[in-house]
Amino acid sequence: MQAIYRQLGHWIFRHRIGVGLFWLVVLIGAGVAARRAPTLLDAGSLPLAETASARVELTLGRDFAQPFAQSLAVVFHSTNAKFDDPEFQRTADFVASQLRKCPGVVRVIVPDASFGHRFRGADGHAIALLVGLGGVSIADAERRVAPLRDTVRRALITNPAPGWAWHVTGQAAMIHDLNHFNATDSERAEVRALPFILFVLLLVFGSLVSAALPLALGLASITLAMSIAPAVVQFAPLHILYQNVVTLLGLALGIDYSLFMVSRYREEITNGEQTAGQALAETLATTGVAVTYSGITVLIGLAGLLLTPLFELRSMGLGGMVVVASSLALTLTLLPAALALLTPWLESPRKLAPILRLTGSRQRWERWSDFVLRRPVSALLLGLVVLLGMSAPLLGIRPGFPDKPWLPEKMETSRGLAALQAMGQGQELTPVNLLVRAQAGGEVLPSQVDAFFSLSEKLHADPRVARVFGPVDLGDDLQEFQLRTLYLNFDQSLESHPEIGSLILSRRHECALVQIVLRDRVGYADSLAFVRELATWNVPGITLEVGGHWSYANDFDAVLLAAYPVVFGIVTGVTLLVLFFAFRSFLVPIKALLLNALSVTSAFGATVVVFQWGWGASWLGLNGPVGSIPLNIPLIVFCVTFGLSMDYEVFILTRVREEYLRDRDGDGSVRRGLVATGGLISGAAAIMAIVFGAFALADVVLVKMLGFGLAVAVVVDALVVRAMMVPAAMKLAGRWNWVPGIK
Repeated sequence: MQAIYRQLGHWIFRHRIGVGLFWLVVLIGAGVAARRAPTLLDAGSLPLAETASARVELTLGRDFAQPFAQSLAVVFHSTNAKFDDPEFQRTADFVASQLRKCPGVVRVIVPDASFGHRFRGADGHAIALLVGLGGVSIADAERRVAPLRDTVRRALITNPAPGWAWHVTGQAAMIHDLNHFNATDSERAEVRALPFILFVLLLVFGSLVSAALPLALGLASITLAMSIAPAVVQFAPLHILYQNVVTLLGLALGIDYSLFMVSRYREEITNGEQTAGQALAETLATTGVAVTYSGITVLIGLAGLLLTPLFELRSMGLGGMVVVASSLALTLTLLPAALALLTPWLESPRKLAPILRLTGSRQRWERWSDFVLRRPVSALLLGLVVLLGMSAPLLGIRPGFPDKPWLPEKMETSRGLAALQAMGQGQELTPVNLLVRAQAGGEVLPSQVDAFFSLSEKLHADPRVARVFGPVDLGDDLQEFQLRTLYLNFDQSLESHPEIGSLILSRRHECALVQIVLRDRVGYADSLAFVRELATWNVPGITLEVGGHWSYANDFDAVLLAAYPVVFGIVTGVTLLVLFFAFRSFLVPIKALLLNALSVTSAFGATVVVFQWGWGASWLGLNGPVGSIPLNIPLIVFCVTFGLSMDYEVFILTRVREEYLRDRDGDGSVRRGLVATGGLISGAAAIMAIVFGAFALADVVLVKMLGFGLAVAVVVDALVVRAMMVPAAMKLAGRWNWVPGIK
């Protein structure tokens, strides 16, 4: 492989102008395509295939005429005005009339006195218009949020409501806002990170030209990866998180890879024993090979996200793989051409070098490597104690979404939800959807009226249930004898009570919908427990299938837990094979995987300490602990950092192996490899920590968790694993490091 890369280096040097012009044309075209990409990405979510929540959602959309299978609420609230004022009533009616003209809106209800306190504040200062979107998927419902808000905004310009604030909220609105807020939040994080990244690069290189090259390659990688999105969406949808991960990893890896390449090329040129062409060929034959293997390990980690059942995570995995491939292509072709063209100016401006370059870095790493190699057992044990101590809190992790309010207050959905909760109606928009069928098949009503009464009695006896709407729960004003009379002449009852057909029964009457609203005081964990218990209820004569928001949350956790062993097993297994091939060693890959796993679990443990326990949470802008960790966060952190951590392992081991091949001096090769790469790995880790740390300061709690976990994993890996434990372990292993590949 080295011979091939050496030939590539010579070829690029001879054709450096042509290679540079080729990429210039490609990147200009990519820039045009990349500008279109954000408008083509999907902010929606797809159902979890083969789950109860997905089956219920499909049945509601296919077999029912239920207008509120997917719903939103336009919440009006005021500190002084009241909703029974005639002027506001006219405004609310006008807004409702405009909403009914909005595409996709099936029904709009302005709650009157017959609703009691449902969607009406007890003090008269808040009211919610209920907007039914029918049985569309959650993704389609999310696409209708923005047009619906525009409709309300235009309606209130024509008929203003002075003193009233309004917000559109609901499950679809929450996901819509969260996805778009994430994208904006990520852009702000990237802007915050760029000046610090440039500063670190200046410290490493002491040259503006050399520092600018990695930054330019990182931005070019992002542009190239985003330009591919318009072609991909012709065959499969992409989530908006594709853009987030492309920008995140494009900056981190594009800069990382080019940082090592630029540094090695400058080292070869500085030696003065080679021509520029030879130096470029040697750079590709050494660091270029290391970059390739590093990229492969990162690709393997990100490919793990493709094995998950979540549309959002698969899009992140694909985006990460595309940007890594883009970074590799640019680092191995465009960057060498740029280095060849800019060789005379790589140290410019020269006056900056003595001011900015990290003086004495090599001497410090020499002293540190001597210290570690003299005390390998102590260094290894100390590192092990640190990593195990940081990993220990992972044993007490509480999986799930935060129980307390965790959405940014800036989000419209958050403000609308807060207004609903102040009305005591916080759970109204996330009912439990219970589909009921006759065990014997056929029409479920009126044959199973007795079973529905039994079900209703059990539901009302549960202290977690606030309200039930179903075949025998049509309203508080109807007694049991009236309801039984209603079903004696069922066909006539359907005519006199059309809500039974439109809101409760499927079109063929073989299935009925019972909606259950839980009390606001019922927390996240208790809501999930209620849904799990409900799915196990045995009511003679009928079968139950549970759907809705809380059922989706249970399915979300279940499918992710099922994906964990598959993702972990395949990612670690394939990575092990690649490392065996790269280093021709049995011990080195196994050691690398074990140490890498410890750095990842350390990041998980730190995330539990900060977010679940609340230690230091205020430093990240939190008011206190959020109580639990969503299961997608550890999975993303594992897939991303497993490859990134292995990235540094590959660089240091490649250099150590290169030194060992020269003189077969085990201790000397470890020392020289650590000295040669220690400063660069520290600089690269600092850049990654800056990028990820900027995301840890985001407003969305889930983005904070992700950024914090990634930053901790990178810092721990660079400072504890690579700087201390890897050289100590290699010292102890001696010649066994390279068995059987090197004789």
